Amino acid sequence: MNCVMNSMYLFSLNSISKDKLSLIFIVLLCLIFFYLFIFQPKREEFQQHSILINSITINDEIMTKSGFIGKVSKLYKNGYLKIILNKNVKVIMKRDFVLKILPKGTLKLM
Repeated sequence: MNCVMNSMYLFSLNSISKDKLSLIFIVLLCLIFFYLFIFQPKREEFQQHSILINSITINDEIMTKSGFIGKVSKLYKNGYLKIILNKNVKVIMKRDFVLKILPKGTLKLM
């Protein structure tokens, strides 16, 4: 009887350790998935956007995140820039809101 109880006890310990290992494996698999498919692409997107922001120069034609298209007339050191939307409208905005730099001559086509 004692032998049967000991073997049942050992079997239950063995199954518990397998359950813990499978749980740890699943958690690690989820963490790897999140890192590869969520965090890494966002980091690359952020790096590309910061390169774009740092490459803005005067007379570049840009599109903002709100959809405005204009020409950069002045760059400020504190992270702002002044864009000309048309002859009468000038807007000061943060560089972070620039979506992309347009090819030269885009404003003349409009």
